[in-house]
Amino acid sequence: MSVGKDWAALLEKTLKQMEKLKPKDRLGYVSAISALNTIMVNSCSGWLHWLTSPRVMDDFSEDDLKELFDFFRKVAKEFLESDLGWTRKKQKEHRAPQTLSYVG
Repeated sequence: MSVGKDWAALLEKTLKQMEKLKPKDRLGYVSAISALNTIMVNSCSGWLHWLTSPRVMDDFSEDDLKELFDFFRKVAKEFLESDLGWTRKKQKEHRAPQTLSYVG
């Protein structure tokens, strides 16, 4: 498998840019959260591409895959628990669950 140096360089640059995010107001927070969300979507999309490619996955050992599985499950659980918490909080504030919907 050939892992692109360009992708690694982009990830390093992105990590540095993430550290520089310092929102100062509501609009800044919205913009920064949107940027972080886009970063996660792009990374997940790359992983999905790898995971659906037998040629790429052939290079991963069972130990590699177990490690990735444990990591992905931990991150997904934490993210979804936060998602659920925020969704419930906003539903209570609005007292109308149907006003907040997720399309996906």
